[in-house]
Amino acid sequence: MSQPYGGTRLLLSLACYPVLSLAFSYGGGVLSAANKAKGTKFETAVVDYLQGQGYNAKRLPRMGVKDIGDVGLTLLATRIQKSDGSGMTHVEQDTFTLVIEAKDRAQLDWPTFLEEAEVEATNYEEKHPKDGWTVPVVVAKRRRQGIHRSYVMFELDTFVDLLKGLGL
Repeated sequence: MSQPYGGTRLLLSLACYPVLSLAFSYGGGVLSAANKAKGTKFETAVVDYLQGQGYNAKRLPRMGVKDIGDVGLTLLATRIQKSDGSGMTHVEQDTFTLVIEAKDRAQLDWPTFLEEAEVEATNYEEKHPKDGWTVPVVVAKRRRQGIHRSYVMFELDTFVDLLKGLGL
């Protein structure tokens, strides 16, 4: 049986056994209640860790097909450039947002995760243009390690864009 529920399909199925299984469907993929809870727990751990380090990270709302990532971290980039010969210093500031796709999976499928992060960063930028340019990032849980030992990945081009955006 399938029933629409706020843009999300709620699927209830009865198997041969008298066991009720519950799944949530987002953007065509099915996410079991247990996996959804595991993902939510990891997303919250990422936010808590970043906030504990002094950053204003926030969990992002699920948006279905036009998802905007799991965690957002909007930062201020300050670039200081000394001009040639005049002794004047030019300071330029703008904002950018790390759009984080948080993954708590046994199998790390980096290409798929990065592609998802890029799509969601684009969606975020369309929905929140005042938050500046976006940086798609994947944070993946490392097995049997604390949150501080999680992996962080983005493409080399993204890394170079980030460095240039910071004036480095």
